[in-house]
Amino acid sequence: DVHGDLPSSCSSDKLIVVNSIDKTLLNQYSGRGVINVDLAAPAQNILVVSTPGEFIDDSGTSFAAPQISGVISLAYTLNLDSMNRAIESDPVRVAETIRTCMLQNTTAAPDLSDENATGGYLNALATLQCVRNRYHIPESDKPITFVNLYPNAATESLHVNYAVKNPGQNIDVLIYDMLGREVYRSLLNPTLDNPAIFNVRTLAAGVYTLTFIQNGHASSRQFVKL
Repeated sequence: DVHGDLPSSCSSDKLIVVNSIDKTLLNQYSGRGVINVDLAAPAQNILVVSTPGEFIDDSGTSFAAPQISGVISLAYTLNLDSMNRAIESDPVRVAETIRTCMLQNTTAAPDLSDENATGGYLNALATLQCVRNRYHIPESDKPITFVNLYPNAATESLHVNYAVKNPGQNIDVLIYDMLGREVYRSLLNPTLDNPAIFNVRTLAAGVYTLTFIQNGHASSRQFVKL
């Protein structure tokens, strides 16, 4: 706030500025400011990859910022129907909502009360719960729905993102050709297999229908195999 810093001192509500804490919840070496710094994240003795197969502890605010980015990425993977519709219709508002959830749900730390605007550090779980509460509308979410299916003209594998109300129950997966013949069948565990990946290399070129069935509810989507 005193000396300025770019881009930290930019007056943008699309920006999240991070300082750091160590394992004792102290900020020993990073920038500070109750106007231009939003929250803190752990940045000391972070386990990182050094060389393939080797891990080391390293420190610095370069490790605090990616933790913020990672939680934002997690928020976008919540697979809520209402959130996905909002991303399509007003992506800026969704981004602002995630930012607000993050800044309103920090964990307070005494050393940070005069070092950033929230007086706290990142709380990943509370951020995700806040985003979910903002967008989870049970009465409008379908029991099972496709979020994304790619690539549409599949040659080797088909990737499917989907959302379910009941992640604790397996899903029957069926693929039918255009004559209605079943050409593929398997089971999915929603808590482990999302996105789901299917090997369609052996299917002949044509149009197929992918169907997910869970507890009597079905959802289908067509895809093209070249």
